[in-house]
Parts: sequence; structure tokens; C-alpha cells
Amino acid sequence: LYLTGFGGNIQAITEEVYKEYKNWDIHIKNEGYLDVFKRDDIVYLTSDSENVLEEIDLSKAYIIGGLVDHNHHKGLCHRIAVENHVTHAQLPIKNFVKLQSRTVLTVNHVFEIMLKYLETKDWQRSFYDVIPKRKGVSMVGMDNEGCEEQVDENVVE
Repeated sequence: LYLTGFGGNIQAITEEVYKEYKNWDIHIKNEGYLDVFKRDDIVYLTSDSENVLEEIDLSKAYIIGGLVDHNHHKGLCHRIAVENHVTHAQLPIKNFVKLQSRTVLTVNHVFEIMLKYLETKDWQRSFYDVIPKRKGVSMVGMDNEGCEEQVDENVVE
């Protein structure tokens, strides 16, 4: 796990709030991710990407964008990835679970989902186990109580 672009205000706030951060089991780099990893080895995860991640390739560095206010900077992570000619993708959330709220997740939830997927090789279980229930998560094909949804084939949407 790497924390890149660590400096300035981010470093100052971290040093103030998380005094023991130097003991964390992560690599902390002042350089940006483009200086730490080869461009071809990077996959920038963003919910705005039109590409859907199907598998996790252990040879890639997955960028989980953080500290972005999605209300004021919609599409920022996607725009950064495109401008830097970096591969980008979104997690396959909509293929496996339904949410009653937005599909934008916190950095820690994305990281936990990826770890759970590496453990189980099951996206649906990974999403369902990690995404907070307050987001109204249910498996595709199930309602919020875990019952199978009945599909009326005569209804046209």
C-alpha cells in the first residue's frame, strides 16, 4: 500500500491528527503516483469511468482517489486519469449490488472491497459484505430483505 503525493497541507494535517502515522505499514512517498509507478502499470479507480473492472491484476497499481469532494469536483478523478493518459475503471458495483444511494464510496471501503475480492474472487459477496447497510445495499436480483425479486416479463420499462 502506497500513499503518494504526501506533502504540504496533507502532510501537516496528517502529522497533527495521526501522530503515529510513521508507524503505519505503508509506503509514504512525496512524489506523485506517476513518478512512483510506470504509467502502463496504473489503473485509476473512479466511479465516473466508463470502463468496468472485471478482475484485479496483481501486476497493476490501483489508484484509489481520495480527499475529493464529489459535490464540488464531480468527475475530477476521471478527468485527471484521462489527462494523464492513465487506464481508468470503476468497480463493477452495478453488476452485482443495488444501492439506494450514490455509488461513490470512501477510500477505505474501496480498499476493503478489493481485499475481500482477492480473498473470495466473488464481487457480489465483496460488495455486500463491505458496503455499509445504510447505503441500502441489496444483491442484484434480491430485494433489501434478501428475498428474490419477482420479474414481471410483461412490464416494459
